Amino acid sequence: MEQEVAQAELGDARRNRVAGQLVARLSQQPTASLANALEDEASLEAAYRLLSNEAVSWQDLMSGHVQATLERACSVGQCLAIHDTTEFVFAGNSYRAGLGPTTTLGQGFFMHAALAVSAQGERIPLGTLGAELYTRPVGPKGLRLGPQRRVKPHQLSQHEPEAGNIPPWPKQSRRWLELMQRIEQQRAGRFECIHVMDREGDIYEVLQAATQLQARFVIRACQDRAAFHQGELTHLFELARQQPAQGHRHIELSERSGTARTYGGKSHPERKARQATVAFSSTTACLRKPDSKGRTPVGIEVNLVRVWEPQPPPAEPAVEWFLLTTEPLHTALDVERVVDIYRARWLIEEFFKALKTGCAVEVRQHESFHALSNILGLCLPIAWRLLLLRALERTHPTAPASLAFTPRQLLILAHLAKNLPTAPTLEQALGALARRGGHLKRNGPPGWQTLWRGYRELLLLEVGWMLAEKRRSRSKNL
Repeated sequence: MEQEVAQAELGDARRNRVAGQLVARLSQQPTASLANALEDEASLEAAYRLLSNEAVSWQDLMSGHVQATLERACSVGQCLAIHDTTEFVFAGNSYRAGLGPTTTLGQGFFMHAALAVSAQGERIPLGTLGAELYTRPVGPKGLRLGPQRRVKPHQLSQHEPEAGNIPPWPKQSRRWLELMQRIEQQRAGRFECIHVMDREGDIYEVLQAATQLQARFVIRACQDRAAFHQGELTHLFELARQQPAQGHRHIELSERSGTARTYGGKSHPERKARQATVAFSSTTACLRKPDSKGRTPVGIEVNLVRVWEPQPPPAEPAVEWFLLTTEPLHTALDVERVVDIYRARWLIEEFFKALKTGCAVEVRQHESFHALSNILGLCLPIAWRLLLLRALERTHPTAPASLAFTPRQLLILAHLAKNLPTAPTLEQALGALARRGGHLKRNGPPGWQTLWRGYRELLLLEVGWMLAEKRRSRSKNL
């Protein structure tokens, strides 16, 4: 991770060195404050200077990670680019320069990102393909920081120079469209890519741009658009519901509280974790242009997949997805493949959790958008590494542990764990790691937070081991 950050385009070798050292320390203690993560006052001062330096941006700090992600995507040949938006909310009664309103009480900013995931076989996280940060404009009533605290617009005027450096809040389609265009430019001639978006990405301009770019996509439909099928005008959902089932399969549904909210502020129905039996069908449609009032089939040709739950359990909301895609749907297996591509979307939700919980981005105490966004740029490769550890444990249990651990780390694990083989598998090594993080076998597979606690301890022990090796080497040379 530190190698990726150290290769970022910061314009100065000293900045690269400080950034690499900082991410190395944060990767060992991702939830720690900078004062606790760094060794001395000089390192702390260098870190604060880097984060507050106007010549260094979060885009610069993540540039090395993006380039490494593109290389990993090239190595697998085909990837999914999973798009989504999340918000970062920062508590406190004092205004932080450059932040704006959020969907809840508080101040913060929004990140729209694309996570690369391997498309073939198991869904292995490859890293961040790109991101954009945005703030909402402050309204005439000012910015509400909490139930008892509001900052008036005139009190924010002193921060206008810094706030002006932040991209303005975009039109709804802009963030989806621009990131897709950038990824298409970066990947052209290097690897194949399928863009995956939830219902917020169902925007005609996005679909139109994807068609013009000849980009591949799987997007969950939100709008029951007017559509043509075999020359007849109909509506998308009605058309999909008329199609007979082509097959059935089981899918796992995660638990969802009634307070869970989408980025757009819409509540999801509450549900319990369960296995659902769903049916699926497919057809083709031509999405009519929104400003077209005629009955001539003018618009965007797409393939349409419907996934639904014929018999949901009592009092549980039934599953029903409508998916728009460019992927071929000649057979039932083709349709199942599209369903599985969309189901990989949950990985970006886990990625956001890794940033917020694993890296504690929202509890950072920096007083400006500039510094907070820079610390986020450093945390992106850490969150990816966290997510990768869990994915490897679940998808490649019999692969050699050297895929995720250095020889020194395996030697330390062998000293800590009982009965760890000389050449352990990933499952065995990560099982030992999870036990260091407090995992109990009876609780099922370890989650990413448990694995990260164990990995953090391993990294700290590795630092001590290296210091002991240096001391032993000095003693031999005396």
